[in-house]
Amino acid sequence: MAGAIKLPIKVILEGKLDSESNKIMTQFGEISKVRLMGRIVAKFINDEGTYGSITIDDGTETIRVKGFRTMVGFIQVLGLGDLVDTIGRVREYQDEIHVIADSIMVYDNVDREMLRLLEIIDLVQKSDPKKAMIELIKKLDEAKLDQIEAEFGDETGMLLSDLKLEGEIYEPRKGVFKTIE
Repeated sequence: MAGAIKLPIKVILEGKLDSESNKIMTQFGEISKVRLMGRIVAKFINDEGTYGSITIDDGTETIRVKGFRTMVGFIQVLGLGDLVDTIGRVREYQDEIHVIADSIMVYDNVDREMLRLLEIIDLVQKSDPKKAMIELIKKLDEAKLDQIEAEFGDETGMLLSDLKLEGEIYEPRKGVFKTIE
């Protein structure tokens, strides 16, 4: 059995869920377990204390993470803005894609968030370096040339030129890049 795959939430929501196999088909293949990191933007616990959910935002999209029974106690102590890393199974209920949590970890170190971003960029880069570069520039808001070169090495110049020509990015100041929104 494969481990949980680290993905941006957007990739999951753009995927196609097969309700028979409970696997989601993404640009990275068929996936049964995901590992998501994001900040809590909403939280809910039912009156009986048998069900709870958090909504997390990773900068690409938001998704609800649901927990039952023993997971509810843990969800209760989480707060809005907490950085969480969750492992779970993607499901759909009433036309909403969500994750059933197997585990939720809380981090207070923002370096974890940057590390996850770099891991995801590496994954995306292997499939499409232009998309990966756009994601990096979006996440950093204003990406400096040295930050981009650290990730893309010798391909940086060619990729930046292509993205500027395609109208995906621009250079507001020399050596600083932004996405066109």
